[in-house]
Amino acid sequence: MTLRTRAPHRRQRWSALAVVVTILMGLTATTALAAPPGISLEQCRNGSATAPSNCTSPGATNATGWVNGNVGASQGHLLEGYSIPYRAIMTNLPIGTTVNVTLGYDIKHSGSHALDYLTQYDRLEPHSFFMHTAEMVDPTSGVNGLSATTDTEPILAPSNLPAAPLAGFNALAANKRVMTIFGGTIVDGSFVYVTEGDLAASQSEARVSFSFIPDSATAVLAWGGHIARGDQWNGLSASEISGSPYHMRVKAWTLNNVGNQDRSLSAGAVFIEESQITTQPNASLTFSATLSDSATVTGASPTGTVTFKLWSTKTGDPAVCSGELYSEVVNVAADGTAATDGDGSPSMGNIVSPTSSTTYYWTAVYSGDDSNSESTSPCGAESVTVNPPSFSTVPALP
Repeated sequence: MTLRTRAPHRRQRWSALAVVVTILMGLTATTALAAPPGISLEQCRNGSATAPSNCTSPGATNATGWVNGNVGASQGHLLEGYSIPYRAIMTNLPIGTTVNVTLGYDIKHSGSHALDYLTQYDRLEPHSFFMHTAEMVDPTSGVNGLSATTDTEPILAPSNLPAAPLAGFNALAANKRVMTIFGGTIVDGSFVYVTEGDLAASQSEARVSFSFIPDSATAVLAWGGHIARGDQWNGLSASEISGSPYHMRVKAWTLNNVGNQDRSLSAGAVFIEESQITTQPNASLTFSATLSDSATVTGASPTGTVTFKLWSTKTGDPAVCSGELYSEVVNVAADGTAATDGDGSPSMGNIVSPTSSTTYYWTAVYSGDDSNSESTSPCGAESVTVNPPSFSTVPALP
């Protein structure tokens, strides 16, 4: 009788256990579905100059790609004036909810200028300096679950930029001065500087903040960090110092803690493109001839202008030109050449009237562009001798 009364009780206990197991399994499944939002900052390793790699995810064709880590001297090849590609992969997002993100980047490192402003993510052109085509930059490579929505928001120039780097920022096409999000929309007008940093400090960080609304549980934010150019910062660019001065960080977002999100690039991966200008003036001509000068600019597919000037005097060592006689600004052609056309001064007679053979001096100044530094031909490197008109005495008729 005892066994008969306990047997049903045992079955009830096993049934209760089964219910508990079922509930626990249900809780486990629910917990897995409710994973917290995550954000992961990545930058591109585009390989060495001799072994380039596309900015795509590992496993794609010819790709070392996007990495959740730093870039060493042998893992990247960039020029001052390029932008380091960055992306932030965000997962388990609350669809339709406004999310705010704060980024930080070093504008100064060890007294030198590092990343002076933000840009669009794909700025590795012109790439001819490295003698191969530019690497492909695809921020969505290897990321699944993105909606079809893509949106951009204009990046504002820091108000503390001096004239030269500000001119460089303003010279960028409008589509190269934007943040981009895949899988959501950026709230219009939400891009602000939390702090622009201190350009007088040895070490300083700028921070920007903006908001977006995801329409898929996964989204990708993409942007670039502009590598400061020495010719725009009086030679104080970070590519000249040791270590890894180029730092980008995700500082915070409104969904949870971000942890340590600091990605660095070695100065050894950044090259300086020094443009060079060679000129070829008239060596000697007569008073009635047309003065001319030409120049060839070499570098990373140089654009911009060459300003030709003619001077009357050369003094000192190194030589200094003075007594400006003529000036002409000429656009650099696709092959890097520029030449005077005599516009406004077709002949020497419009400038001076020498009474004896006289030497004058041309100088040529290349303006530089986003990938090439300014360059100037020295005074005295190109001179032109002008011979006065000759006269003969005609006897008077008797």
